Amino acid sequence: MTGLDLMKEAAMLAAMMDAPEGADPDVLNAELAEWLESVDDKLTAYWAVCKRLDAEAAQVRELEQTLARRRRYIDAQTERVRTLAGLLLMSREEVGEASKVKTPLFTAWLAETS
Repeated sequence: MTGLDLMKEAAMLAAMMDAPEGADPDVLNAELAEWLESVDDKLTAYWAVCKRLDAEAAQVRELEQTLARRRRYIDAQTERVRTLAGLLLMSREEVGEASKVKTPLFTAWLAETS
């Protein structure tokens, strides 16, 4: 039985209790006991789902942190390699060569900064 079904059944049980003609106490008690047991089962299932989702969320958070660390590492390595490339271009300049390199794949040069 779904949670929505249980809520509908609760409304029906409440209506039976509030009915002016009253309800047969034996029938009402049996239905109420069955409903309470179903609610306990459903709440246990909801609790298990929440625990699983919490664990999954924690796993995703951990993965996000791992990915962020990896991205920062890759960014730092990229910057390091770019710095090395700049140093090589400056070395070309120091030995009297042009500080611009043009290949079929890329063009690199030293930019002036102010």
